[in-house]
Amino acid sequence: MKNAIAAALLVSLVAACGGSSASSGSLETQSKNAMPTSDKVKMSAPGTASSSRDGSTGQLQQNDTVGGSSDYFTDTVALSAVVNVSAAAVLGLLTAITDQPATNCDAASNTCTWGPGSSALDANVYKLVVVKQGDGSFKYTFSGQSKLTASGPFVAILTGTAIPSATAHVGSGEFIIDNDARATLPGGNGDSGKITVDYSNTSQLTISASATGVKDNNNPGQKLNVGYVYANHADGGGDLDVAFKNLTSLATLSLHSRWQVSGAGRGDAKFTTGNGAITVTQSECWAAAASGFTLGYLNGPNGISGSASACVFTDAQFGTVAPPQ
Repeated sequence: MKNAIAAALLVSLVAACGGSSASSGSLETQSKNAMPTSDKVKMSAPGTASSSRDGSTGQLQQNDTVGGSSDYFTDTVALSAVVNVSAAAVLGLLTAITDQPATNCDAASNTCTWGPGSSALDANVYKLVVVKQGDGSFKYTFSGQSKLTASGPFVAILTGTAIPSATAHVGSGEFIIDNDARATLPGGNGDSGKITVDYSNTSQLTISASATGVKDNNNPGQKLNVGYVYANHADGGGDLDVAFKNLTSLATLSLHSRWQVSGAGRGDAKFTTGNGAITVTQSECWAAAASGFTLGYLNGPNGISGSASACVFTDAQFGTVAPPQ
């Protein structure tokens, strides 16, 4: 699930937004402060690693060895990064744009606009429109228009709603990345589907995200629907529940991971074939960061290795999130 908006768009629109400050500065400031930022909407993870596995279409593997590395630890970090990378790119884009003076703010319509504009070599013209609603929330749309059809419509690439609090960039809301819409404009990056992210960071961060029709990079020509639910814990731990559905095989794979501030955690996974005839489960527990996140317990199709006493969470809790249908 790559970000649908290429970095070139950011450069283009920021370059186009260098006009004079809007007369309604307070509306511009409110619009800017309502936008979420990547540092405020970021999943934590039990450590740093990269995943070498893809379980979206295949059976569960039981190749790990107690005392060695835990695939579920690695997958938890990688799956957290998927949403973090997408959110960071999108929210970094909004921050960079709104850090520039708005092209125009209209108090009568409660609207601030950045752009439209582009650089000389861009194939499209871009703009960001932020509208303050009567309930105090802000709706925003980032859109593009092909230079080949200058009279054509602006296509919405990113839309969102932000509900601000008394603190800048803190609140709740939703944003939607429309890869399919982006693909109708010149210079698309080949992504497909839609990614929807709901967030709240007024206390402990919670995120729920879904993706429909996104490309399965490990299986060319195939697509996935994905569901996520994530929560930070006050003590520094976290909880990630994610589920994939491959739209070709119709197989589903879920992974529910929990971890403590020490990094020690547990992952419980479930794989179901597309016809529902076979369901396989597997659980892994890994040690704290100080012990290298090593695998201490595995319970899967081939039996049990290690002891459940090695787990900081001794009970299996399989995921409850379902991928979008």
